[in-house]
Amino acid sequence: MPVVRTVTTTSRHFCFRAWVTCFVIDVLADCASITLVMRQWWGFYFSHLNDISYSIFLIPTMTPNFFDFGVRLGQLTRSAFIHPTAVVSAGATLAPDVKIGPYCLVGPQEPYTQGFISIHMLLLSIGNSCTIRENVTIHTGTLGGGGLTLVGNNCLLMARSHVGHDCQIGNGVVMANHVLLGGHVTVGDFANIGGGTAVQQFVRLGHFCRIGGLTALRKDVIPYGLGVGSPATIVSMNIKDMRRRGLEKVAIIDAARFARVITALSTEQTLEQVISRLHPDNGHSRIMQEISIFRAQLSHKGICALSPSRF
Repeated sequence: MPVVRTVTTTSRHFCFRAWVTCFVIDVLADCASITLVMRQWWGFYFSHLNDISYSIFLIPTMTPNFFDFGVRLGQLTRSAFIHPTAVVSAGATLAPDVKIGPYCLVGPQEPYTQGFISIHMLLLSIGNSCTIRENVTIHTGTLGGGGLTLVGNNCLLMARSHVGHDCQIGNGVVMANHVLLGGHVTVGDFANIGGGTAVQQFVRLGHFCRIGGLTALRKDVIPYGLGVGSPATIVSMNIKDMRRRGLEKVAIIDAARFARVITALSTEQTLEQVISRLHPDNGHSRIMQEISIFRAQLSHKGICALSPSRF
């Protein structure tokens, strides 16, 4: 015997209320400027938070080729990932294969000047193949500092690290957990910064330098230097990373000679004092030429002193 389904008045009222509820939600979503951008691989659901910041929620199987509200992203690849809890502000430019972990704040920064400032004047750029781990904060640039915070290619920013406004980070940089960069810090290519290190504003870190954990950096670190301590001093040269990166043997030998000069010191000395003690042949080596160029560039803090390791 066939089953006859009857629709009661209560059921009709329930369906009508559900339809009205969906209609109201749809209208509110339009009023709040919530946009759904859909394409073939990945997708992002933008919820309006404030004038310059938007939360991006990952929806699989769709992809955008542009971001609304001033967030710019290249064509995403399958390796790209932005965690649902990450917050990315307008003015940020992200490479196509960037990975951003949970609870990251990428771009939010309050202007330092009074009055209205367009969000497009405060910028942030993150390069290719960068991995931003959980709880990392990266601030946009400011008008007084050039307006741009830059993170290069193939960088790794570990958990709870911070990149201040107007920082310039090179390629292949590794920042371990809880590294704090003040504003306007410059980090050279392939630098490695140990966990818990605090870097004062306007400090420069030369390329291929390595900083030990829990170091307090108040002055610049020369290229290839190995800095440690609080306050930091340069205790040797970063020969291990030079070998890992496959640098020329001549450059490694030059760095080893300079490291021997540092370890032979009996007291803490300035870079100029150490250079004056070098043999003339060592003074014209590739390493010394790069250090001389680094010295000649504008420095707001001076260069870390050199001394044998105290540890």
